Amino acid sequence: MQKVVTLYLTAWRLEHGATEEHLGQYLADGWRVVSVTAAGGTEAQNGLNVWVVVVLESRPRAGAP
Repeated sequence: MQKVVTLYLTAWRLEHGATEEHLGQYLADGWRVVSVTAAGGTEAQNGLNVWVVVVLESRPRAGAP
């Protein structure tokens, strides 16, 4: 199964760890990142704001067919 997650990152939130903060629970629940794509954004006074599209895929559970 796959899931799409969108993140809106602003220039002041691009420090290390901001993306992990949003995806951490999915990763802890066994999802893995399949792809990451920037999907447009805007230039603001404080820098670039950008949409990021992340495709996640669930890992097969042990014993699943």
